[in-house]
Amino acid sequence: MPGIIANRQAIWGVPLVGIGLLYKKGYFNQKIDNRGGQQAENVVYDFMKLPIGPAYALDSESPQECEEPSSSPDAATETAPEELYITVPVADRTVRLKVWQVQVGRIPVYLLDADLPDNSPWDRELTGQLYGGNQDIRIAQEVLLGVGGIRALRALGIPTGAYHINEGHAAFLSFERLREQLDQGLPFHVALEVVRAGTVFTTHTPVPAGHDAFPASDVRLLFQQAVADYPGFRHDFTRLGFDERKQAFNMTHLAMNTAALRNGVSKLHGHVSREMFREFHGDIDVNEVPIGHITNGVHLNTWLAPELKALFNRFFPGGWQQHQTDPDMWSSLQIVPNESLWNIHSGLKKRLIGLARDNLREQRRRSSLPADKLAEVDGYCPSKR
Repeated sequence: MPGIIANRQAIWGVPLVGIGLLYKKGYFNQKIDNRGGQQAENVVYDFMKLPIGPAYALDSESPQECEEPSSSPDAATETAPEELYITVPVADRTVRLKVWQVQVGRIPVYLLDADLPDNSPWDRELTGQLYGGNQDIRIAQEVLLGVGGIRALRALGIPTGAYHINEGHAAFLSFERLREQLDQGLPFHVALEVVRAGTVFTTHTPVPAGHDAFPASDVRLLFQQAVADYPGFRHDFTRLGFDERKQAFNMTHLAMNTAALRNGVSKLHGHVSREMFREFHGDIDVNEVPIGHITNGVHLNTWLAPELKALFNRFFPGGWQQHQTDPDMWSSLQIVPNESLWNIHSGLKKRLIGLARDNLREQRRRSSLPADKLAEVDGYCPSKR
């Protein structure tokens, strides 16, 4: 997130929500066979055993805890909350989505589910698996994520001041927001500036092949119903993501054209991204390309080994975990005995090697290798293979 959070209240009170697709089949569990090849083990989740529940429509009211339950069937019907469904136009049809909610700490995450009887078998599979299927499924998934994400936020009544596009996959949200502004009577160029002013884009992928690009004709086909009321702007919509070099609709181009702030995820990645997208911005110096960087961080309390945390508590000033961004605080490392750091480092490394051996032993057992191969794990050395 751009900027620096300067105090504890801000850290614990950032008003964020997340939007994603509910992949009922997930990705897959990776298994390695006795030849070192990857075997994909499909997963189907039982959502009755997961901390997930339906989201409810804005005008639905759950019964108050202090109210006495009514014995009247009519009263029960009146107070029953209504589960939230939204619709998204895709090509010449409409896909219905159920909205689910997961609470991740203080942040609600809303997940869109197309596996409903109202949808065709093909559409039901759109939220089946992450990175599954062909390009047609991929682009339809991104339509559901971008357009459906905005519609879910509106149906939930959640006020939004800024939208963060995490990679180009959700960039179609800008199409939906543009449509909203056009419905307010704004000219296209003004609507675009309104959308850009409230959009942040983070790119993660340092190679061109990792950025989704689709045939422009496919994008026009999928949005034919959505932009039917704006025939004069069809070219403007397409132009926002058109990649001249690839002669395709590039989702990263769409994100950059509709976001006022763009960033990579480290200092080096920011430099790589400026090199990658210099041509997109015309003939300017690479250092002038408007892509910054925000270095990915970690949650220190859960990332740091307990042994190191205990050592730092002995030598660092009190409350050091609340001042971890202060360079002066880390100068206390100079007074930590070298042998103490080394002993903890060696112990943690030994534990890691033990875990790796356990995993390798289990892999060989699963592949039905003989006992001598299992015993070999305790003396396993990659350099002697």
